[in-house]
Amino acid sequence: MNAVRTPPVNEVVLSVQFPPQDQLIGPRLPQMLGEWYETHPGITTAPPYEMPAEHESLYAGQPGLGSPRIEIAGPGAESRYWFSSGDEVYVIQVQRSFLALNWRRRTEEYVRFDELRKRFLDVAGTVMKNLEAHGGTLVPNRAELSYINMVQPNDVWAKANDLHKLIDINFWDRDVYEQFALQYSKSLHRNGQWIGRSHVVVQPIYSWLTQEPSLYVNLTARSGLLETPNFEASIDFLDYAHDSINHTFLSMLRPEATTFWGLTSDS
Repeated sequence: MNAVRTPPVNEVVLSVQFPPQDQLIGPRLPQMLGEWYETHPGITTAPPYEMPAEHESLYAGQPGLGSPRIEIAGPGAESRYWFSSGDEVYVIQVQRSFLALNWRRRTEEYVRFDELRKRFLDVAGTVMKNLEAHGGTLVPNRAELSYINMVQPNDVWAKANDLHKLIDINFWDRDVYEQFALQYSKSLHRNGQWIGRSHVVVQPIYSWLTQEPSLYVNLTARSGLLETPNFEASIDFLDYAHDSINHTFLSMLRPEATTFWGLTSDS
């Protein structure tokens, strides 16, 4: 075990949605991404991603708890392109109406949000400049931030029925429960205004191959339509989303877990 422990984050995704841009299609993407195309040589395609709608009234839009909606690509369907860095740590996702940056843990090194934010700004700035040079524009109207955590057994919990030592949840037999699955959402407000919604999924996983438990924790904060659609507003939401997700995750953990990972309000 390393002397310096890091949060159990496996992946972070910063993304924005905007009106479709015809320049963001396969043949033109090297030109739109510029130097980022050269530094992210791994190219794959995926079905398009449609950011689930968020409305102040929970049932005004799509039902459910905001799970991503994926459309199956048929002949002639629009593709989402994934450009991976050589070490596969970073992925840039591009489609006509969507731009995202993924960080994926491939070593023990943990990259903090401030560095990911700067990288996303650099990528988006390049795409924005190249779009504008060819008659397009990048004006985000939605933003989304996801943290995907995969918690492995550690000094705090070692067995599936030790989960109560890791997650702090308030019900009458909280000190003896063995495992649970959880999914919930909550509205996000800022300065008295509704701005979006946060979604949390906690799912125990057990590997029959290794006979070890793990815990999948996904925290996603997604905006409604931005009051002033522009890139500054989308980044402002991502900053707020980061603080909200961090607070939510800290609130879910027992003190022993926050101490074990050295987590603080600015982690």
